[in-house]
Amino acid sequence: MDFSLIGQKIREVRLQLGMSQKEVCAGICSQAQISKIEKGEVYPSAPTLYQITKRLGLDLNYFFEGGITQRQDYVDEVKSQLKAARRNEDYQLIKDLVRAELSNPIFMNNQENRQFLLWHKGIFEYKLDKNTDKALGTLKQALAITHKKDNIWTETELAIVISIGSIYSGENRLDEAIEVFRKTLAYVTNKMNIESQSILPSLCFNYSNALTCASHYEESIQCCRQAIEWLIQHDNMFLLGELHYNIGYNYEFMGQAREAFRYYEKAVRIFTLQKQTRQIPYIREKMERLQNEAGPHSTGGTGS
Repeated sequence: MDFSLIGQKIREVRLQLGMSQKEVCAGICSQAQISKIEKGEVYPSAPTLYQITKRLGLDLNYFFEGGITQRQDYVDEVKSQLKAARRNEDYQLIKDLVRAELSNPIFMNNQENRQFLLWHKGIFEYKLDKNTDKALGTLKQALAITHKKDNIWTETELAIVISIGSIYSGENRLDEAIEVFRKTLAYVTNKMNIESQSILPSLCFNYSNALTCASHYEESIQCCRQAIEWLIQHDNMFLLGELHYNIGYNYEFMGQAREAFRYYEKAVRIFTLQKQTRQIPYIREKMERLQNEAGPHSTGGTGS
């Protein structure tokens, strides 16, 4: 066993978890000793090494393997599964994944990982457990972990704010929802360094829903069109079908059957291309109803 490598790995994991030397060594050894261990100047005794590994949430086997890479791979895999479950609206899977990791030091001892977990905890508390107050509390707790300045937002923080706004909208707290989305969209529109390809379309989709509920149909349509233009520019199809559907939905409320039918038809084509067939029967029913109420010449429908 390479003891200098052990010290290096202890330091790497400690920094990854955001822990100080004082936090790691408390009740185990002196800070001076942990410093020497990390530098490879002294060899830790077996009991000391065992206690340090437990403090860091590790196993002794970690020092014989590519532990750091494996840990990050594990975190990335859990996050990927949560993202997919969120996209598929599988809230039971989100709950199962989150509860499995709530006691995992890899997540709970790292700010960003803990925040990501609490964000999804808030999602299932609202969508699955139907506990609005608890969900909002959890999401605000997640946001407070890292958010310090209102003029600087990370992408995860923005995603959490969108979740908060969508809950306001779902609970008919439309003024609060619209204000949250309006401020967030103004920030996102003026920032060029946001790498996530889902932030702006997700924001506009949720914002448009709130505007529609508040009967601001024209504004809702413009919000969707902004997102669609952005998606086309970035060769991205995330929520493209949903955004076209939202436009059609607004036109239907405005009594413009022809335009509503046209955008519903586009949404069906996009969902078909993306193999998202769950929404298609419902949209086709709306298209058929529009044709029956107004006649095929009024909608310009092809029946496709």
